[in-house]
Amino acid sequence: MGVAFFVKLIIMTTQSNWYYSLNNQQHGPVSRAELDQILTSHHPAEVLVWSEGMPEWVAASKMETASSTPVTPYASPHSFPVGPVPGLARRRTSGMAITAMVLGIISVLSFGMLILPQILAVVFGHIGMSQCKNDPNMDGNGLAIAGLVMGYIFIGLFLLFFLILMIPVLAL
Repeated sequence: MGVAFFVKLIIMTTQSNWYYSLNNQQHGPVSRAELDQILTSHHPAEVLVWSEGMPEWVAASKMETASSTPVTPYASPHSFPVGPVPGLARRRTSGMAITAMVLGIISVLSFGMLILPQILAVVFGHIGMSQCKNDPNMDGNGLAIAGLVMGYIFIGLFLLFFLILMIPVLAL
């Protein structure tokens, strides 16, 4: 508890208002010098200290050093949640949205000459958007929309190309 303890206790030397808790009773404010004197007569693990700018009360034995710069003490192991945190659930990407996007890209690469990828891109795009709308932990709405847009555009181009080719045939 000698020099090593006091080297560990150098925290925010510019702050003058310190509070300490001993035997479940809060005391303070005290100056830094008074706090040092109190800590010499008690076991560091028995004394909790706090000063403005610190997030919580910390056992004096848990303080860390850093020459003359302020240091944040270690957080209590019980201050962090155990298990999943509500609102931070892992989000999934809709498989249907991914499929719609891939089929839309296939439609672009085939220049719209194949009708099946466009139709499937539209179908899977709508299913993917529905999944994203109904499940708050589901991502992929943008992928579904991109698949839908490419599917509809290339269905239109396919139909236009088909009509252009069919007009001369029907004129005969």
